[in-house]
Amino acid sequence: MTVWAPAVDVRETNDEIQVTAELPGLAPEDVSVTVENGVLTISGVKKQEVQEGKEESNYYLYERRYGRFERSFSLPRMVNAEQEKERFDNRVLTVALPKAEPAKPIVPPKVAFYDMPDMVVNIQSPDGSPAYLKLGVSLELKSDKEEAGLKVVMPRIVDQFQSYLRELRVDDLRGSESVMRLKEELLRRINVAAKPYSVEDVLLKEMIVQ
Repeated sequence: MTVWAPAVDVRETNDEIQVTAELPGLAPEDVSVTVENGVLTISGVKKQEVQEGKEESNYYLYERRYGRFERSFSLPRMVNAEQEKERFDNRVLTVALPKAEPAKPIVPPKVAFYDMPDMVVNIQSPDGSPAYLKLGVSLELKSDKEEAGLKVVMPRIVDQFQSYLRELRVDDLRGSESVMRLKEELLRRINVAAKPYSVEDVLLKEMIVQ
């Protein structure tokens, strides 16, 4: 067999990439089309015709080609391979590949952070000896527009924090679960005190118990 390669056209429309290949002498089941990593591959086998029972002929001219073929093309744009459509008409294969929608740029969330003044309060120890908690927190806000309003009500927020922190015992601050409960309660109390403004999260910058 003599290796051959079909002629192929690749064109781009507004909505898709179209690949057209001339495949004379082939049936649809003789051809395979794959798309992987932005590369389209058309492959198959063109079989030589054999007529049984006839004497072997001598060729004066032999230009037709037979054998296995494979053509690969890097597609000019990312396509949606799952929506590929194939049409085999008059020995011409047409592959239509819809263009994939461009990836939307990642837009970082518009948040702002406000650092509250550090607080030092007395807390309860198991043996009644003096114990202190130093706490530094940062407040996550929806936008920097919330910050101005939050500063106005900050005295009310600090009072809420200190009243709650003074009720704590040393054992209430041990372990990761205790810290999570502390953050949840601080967030609840700050949103009560900060109305009509809203705080998204309370971030612990520093927590020292001694």
